[in-house]
Amino acid sequence: MGNLEELARNKFADLSEAEIRVVQAAPEGNNADCRNLGGGDDPAKADTWPEARIVRADLIRWLCVEFHRCWRSTTARRRNQWANGGGARVAGSIKSR
Repeated sequence: MGNLEELARNKFADLSEAEIRVVQAAPEGNNADCRNLGGGDDPAKADTWPEARIVRADLIRWLCVEFHRCWRSTTARRRNQWANGGGARVAGSIKSR
């Protein structure tokens, strides 16, 4: 199995910078701070944030549900933690299928 970022790039076209940060943070359950990607710090203005700061809901779902089924030995799973995409806007709806 390739690394998580490679798998994400194969599954999702054109990852945003925020998505890359979330994917890189996921294995250890680290914070993926996206606040420095532009647009200010006011969540009320998230609709004006640049594309670099957007994380697709489908990618989050893939990390939490689909990929979680395959990746059973990560530190993040043992600690029951997942990456936190702080300062990113989620585009779409996260629904179980």
